[in-house]
Amino acid sequence: MNVKDIFLAQLNACHENTWFVALLNSIDGLTEEQASWKPSETTNSIFEIVNHLIFYNQRYLNSFKGIPNEKNVDDIACANS
Repeated sequence: MNVKDIFLAQLNACHENTWFVALLNSIDGLTEEQASWKPSETTNSIFEIVNHLIFYNQRYLNSFKGIPNEKNVDDIACANS
């Protein structure tokens, strides 16, 4: 299996169930209220986890494409504190 095959398999796993439930299938029909729910203040909601994944996936994609990221992760963490 070459790099392209691995990448395509991973991309496909985002849309179809493999050995785990694909993200799109797992959040299908989820309401905003359900996505924002947290069992406690020390845990993350589904909304927060998905935004975390989107943020870091975008940073990785930018890096892969040679596009500089606007802010350093440490700067973002300090701004959110």
